[in-house]
Amino acid sequence: MRGERSDVDAHFEAISDEVENSMEAGISAFHSRVKLAAIIADYGNALSTLGASEEQISRFNTGVENLQTTLTNIEAQFADYFKNPDSADFNTKSEEIGTAYFEAYNTFISDITA
Repeated sequence: MRGERSDVDAHFEAISDEVENSMEAGISAFHSRVKLAAIIADYGNALSTLGASEEQISRFNTGVENLQTTLTNIEAQFADYFKNPDSADFNTKSEEIGTAYFEAYNTFISDITA
């Protein structure tokens, strides 16, 4: 078993910084979507449990649909970077991606509380 681990370590050492940065960004984006899906499900259940009105539930569901569309668009916008990253551009792209997700979340909050 030990030999297998060192083989894996050797392969990971061969990964370029660009690929490593791309993998990190992709995994981070995926993790954000999974976490958000869990929060949305919990919140949707809470609305029903607390007796939210049809209008409140509809507003929440519309906000969720808009958020999902926005997240899909963000992923499409940065797809080329995820596929072929440039380490010199990593900080800039990482900031742009973070800002896009932050703005999407803020819009979602505004949509469901309007």
